[in-house]
Amino acid sequence: MADKQLCAHERRVARRKDIEKRPRRRYILPNTWVFISSRTRSGQFLFSEFDEEDHALVAGLYIVAMKRYGVQVAAHVMMSGHIHALMRAKHGKRISLAMQYVKAGIARLVHRKRGTSGPVWDGPFHHQNCLDPEAELDRFKYLISHGNKEGFVSHPADWDLPNCVDALTSDGVLRGKAWDKAAQRYRKVSARLTPLTAWMGRPWEAWRQFVDDLVAGLVRESVEARTLAGLAPLPVGVRLPDGTRQRPSFERTRDARHVPTTLKKSRNKVFVALGDQADRLVSEAYDARRLNIDAALLAARVLHIEGGGMDLPLPEPCQWPPFSTEAMGDETWVELTFAEVFSGPMEAGPEPAATA
Repeated sequence: MADKQLCAHERRVARRKDIEKRPRRRYILPNTWVFISSRTRSGQFLFSEFDEEDHALVAGLYIVAMKRYGVQVAAHVMMSGHIHALMRAKHGKRISLAMQYVKAGIARLVHRKRGTSGPVWDGPFHHQNCLDPEAELDRFKYLISHGNKEGFVSHPADWDLPNCVDALTSDGVLRGKAWDKAAQRYRKVSARLTPLTAWMGRPWEAWRQFVDDLVAGLVRESVEARTLAGLAPLPVGVRLPDGTRQRPSFERTRDARHVPTTLKKSRNKVFVALGDQADRLVSEAYDARRLNIDAALLAARVLHIEGGGMDLPLPEPCQWPPFSTEAMGDETWVELTFAEVFSGPMEAGPEPAATA
């Protein structure tokens, strides 16, 4: 009897390990704003010592990723131990490739700055598909308020780690530096940030004015909170004529070796909606995700059982990401073969040369 129990336990352990080894399947909707989050290992403050030069290099990583992989960026911010970005693309895989490029570049900056090696991130990035304009705006406001909502600075642009608030409140152009392999030197690069869905097709000035009002509201909330606490308002930095910002000094942990005692943990929701139709949108999105995943895996097993060729694509509508409806369908979807469903997507080829 003991042997049977031991065998059953070993089977459960083996099954659990097999599940853990399976490749992670992303579910990123096309032409939908996606909120990205990624944290360092153990939340270590590896970015706390970044300076203005690193600020430009991180911006350059996003700019090159935007142009190389065809993604749009609404905003991005870096904290001491994690990053956030709001992106969208015609194909979910483009966002994955863009974030792979950005995270690899940031890891190289960390190692070069500290003279270290080894893993920097705690794993793949987390993402949330924003299904309606209300969810987009909520995630956007959460992103640009970093540094402000923690009480370190009054104006969000005064946060002294990479962020794009100054670009959002000026001409909307993100500027940075990128490594030119041909010339073996850094060169200036730039790209325009993209407004949220409700402001698409409208003049940038309308979006800029909205962001100005949003930032002014955050500053006002910060002043009111400190006044209620009996504290003096924090000083506000000044934007210089060359586009840079003279930031006031403030106290925060700047030791890259620091590891926080507690980490915020929350369930990563694949979809988020906040408007009048939020319940319906989220429910339909999860139903479509579940049904299409089941269909894709079933089709893969049928091909496997029938001994189909390794290059046979999955039949329609079994595409990956497994989402295909008349409203959300996109001709740029790339289908997986049944072999890739079991073993994961094939490795990408060598990276193309960096573009301006």
